Parts: sequence; C-alpha cells; structure tokens
Amino acid sequence: RRRARGPACGVGVRESRGCKIYRRGESVHWFQARSSRKLRGGNPDSSWASGERSSTLSMSSFLDLALNELLERDSLLVMAKGLGIEQLLRNLVKLHADPRDLVFLLNTTKDDQQQLLLDLQESDVALQPAVINNETGAQERMEKYLGGGVLLVTTRILTVDMLCARVPFAHVSGVIVANAHRVGENSNISFIMRMFRQHNTTGFVRALSDDAASLTAGFSKVEKVMRMLYVRR
Repeated sequence: RRRARGPACGVGVRESRGCKIYRRGESVHWFQARSSRKLRGGNPDSSWASGERSSTLSMSSFLDLALNELLERDSLLVMAKGLGIEQLLRNLVKLHADPRDLVFLLNTTKDDQQQLLLDLQESDVALQPAVINNETGAQERMEKYLGGGVLLVTTRILTVDMLCARVPFAHVSGVIVANAHRVGENSNISFIMRMFRQHNTTGFVRALSDDAASLTAGFSKVEKVMRMLYVRR
C-alpha cells in the first residue's frame, strides 16, 4: 500500500447545493473527522477547525461512510472515477437482494451488468439480481416483478410495462439509478421517475455517478438531474 503524501493524495467531500461530491484532491482527514464528530452529536466542522485529524481512513471505511450517507434519504452520490463506485453499487444491491423488496436498477451498461453479476455470484447473495430486457416475455416480466429482489431492467421495457399497468407500483421498494450523469430531460428515466413518484410516494431513490465533470457541464446540470430524479440531496 502506497503511503499518502499530504492532502492531495486523499479523498474529500465537497457540498454543492444539497449534493455531496466525493472526489480526489482533498484530504481524507476532513471527511473522517467530520463524520466521527457528526456521529458523536457535535459540530461536524469543529474538529477540523481545531486541527483534530485521524491518521488514516481505509477505502472500505470510506465506502461504508458514503453508503450510510446514501441510505439516510433519497440522494445523488457523485464520486470521482477510481474511488470504488462499483463496490458501492454492489453493496447497495446486496442490501436489497431480498424477495420482500422490489428494487429496479436502471441505466447500467452491459459491461456494468456483467461485472456486477459476476461479483455477486462470487459472494453469498441468496437472491441474485434478474436481468429483464427485450428477450423477456410480458408474462415472465410480471412474475419477476411479483417475485421481488433487485431487477436490472432496461428503461424502454420498464416504460412499456408502466404504461400497460404491469408494474405493481405499491410493492416497489425503490429505484437505483446508475450513471446518473447520463440522465436527460427527454430520457426514459425522466419519464419513469415521474410515473414512479405519481404512483409511489414512499419508495426510495438512490442515484450514483462517477463523472463529476459531466455534471458540471452546461447550466445548472446538477440541479436539473436532481429534479428529474426527484432527489433533494
């Protein structure tokens, strides 16, 4: 393990209009000191201001803290590339790999799906995620919806099933959106989220992105994406 050389080698957190952005280039100590202070009920910034710093923060601990932040409420989590967003997504899927939950995982690429499924097969997940695409018949899709668990479904298929009343909205625990920086106003995801919120006001929304640069391009891109995803953090 390489030794960190000052703050530039760490991982940091920047808050921007209700959205926390995890990135390289800032010290890990600020995030750890702030989080530990927050858990103790004190001022999260006082430990940093007073010069209190913890010596190390492992990557697994960092991802655990990021996951806990994401689970607190509906959020958009943005991380820099290479910080382990794939592992974070895998842990998130593990939490909902339960037939009592019905969770849609949207906006994943084929490579994302293959890697995720491969990693989960090597772990002790009892209910593996199911892939739903144009090769899955309508009746089979309905059975999978009722069977629960995490479903990797294409946005086009889910849009059709929502319009045809095949999706049991009341049983949907939530939606996970990967590659959130690719969400556009005319995308199927924007329509899906609007339909989801119209029929289900209690389900969670958790969005992930590892492309902060894309979210800073254009005018108010972060705010627009958050609005389309119906998240405020």
